[in-house]
Amino acid sequence: MQLFVANPPVSPEVWAVAMAWLAPAIDRAGETDENELMRMVNAGEAQLWTAWGSGVMQAALVTTRHGDTLHLWLCGGFGCDWAMLLRRIMDFSRPHGVTRWTVDGRKGWQRILKEVANG
Repeated sequence: MQLFVANPPVSPEVWAVAMAWLAPAIDRAGETDENELMRMVNAGEAQLWTAWGSGVMQAALVTTRHGDTLHLWLCGGFGCDWAMLLRRIMDFSRPHGVTRWTVDGRKGWQRILKEVANG
């Protein structure tokens, strides 16, 4: 599986598929909507990560950065190794000055974070 961070402006085709994965997370979080999220990503206030396997997008994740902290805010997908994706995001962000990572989400993320922490 390959992981990419989308460069703004995000193409309408990529955005449409990403929103199919992210819509349930947006609804659960209740903090934003698709239009505001698009504005944030295209303004560089949030980062859209897309995970691809077998030529199709299998997941989309959204992060925000606050100083040395990268926060995983929204995600959705299917058939993904979430721990591997988080490790890749962490590896990508370290050379850019990130030393802390946080995650919002359901209880299942606690297990995934333990897996990431244990390597």
